[in-house]
Amino acid sequence: MCSSDLSVYKVAWHRTPWLLLSMLGGILAGYIMSAFESTLEAILVLAFFIPVIMDMGGNVSTQSSTIFVRGIATGEIRGADIWRYFVREVRVGLFMGVLFGVLIAVAALLWRGSPVLGFVVGTSMVATVSLATVIGTLVPLLFHKLHIDPAITSGPLVTTIKDITGLLIYFGMATLFLEIGRAHV
Repeated sequence: MCSSDLSVYKVAWHRTPWLLLSMLGGILAGYIMSAFESTLEAILVLAFFIPVIMDMGGNVSTQSSTIFVRGIATGEIRGADIWRYFVREVRVGLFMGVLFGVLIAVAALLWRGSPVLGFVVGTSMVATVSLATVIGTLVPLLFHKLHIDPAITSGPLVTTIKDITGLLIYFGMATLFLEIGRAHV
């Protein structure tokens, strides 16, 4: 039976667990932000870079996931090609992470005149984008190997994992370098 033949209820029922997991991950992401409240209060300018880091990580992970799922569905990626493809995606993610990390670091430096802020934002972008590519490829790969439709499961799970790891990376870097550059940010 084709999925277009399923009732609205059945389609929603198949999607609900993954979206529920995504919602719970969003609550966890909010908790992570609250755990770093003192870091945000100490350097309020950090908040201005949260959307760009989160969005870039989200876009990269979504691209990686979508391209992988499409490759599996079309037969372009199969068998031993899966791991070769994964390694290539990791390299692409690292390249994009460095590119966008340098760009955002320069923007932060020019905007605020703070090398420490530029370093924190830039290295956070490198790590977030690089990890987002890995997450965006590994999650659908895992579901594919488990014979669970990665088209349904990957999006919400990739987004949730990327949001949590992105926030941990960003606030972890900021907290680590807060004392060094408190007067310079």
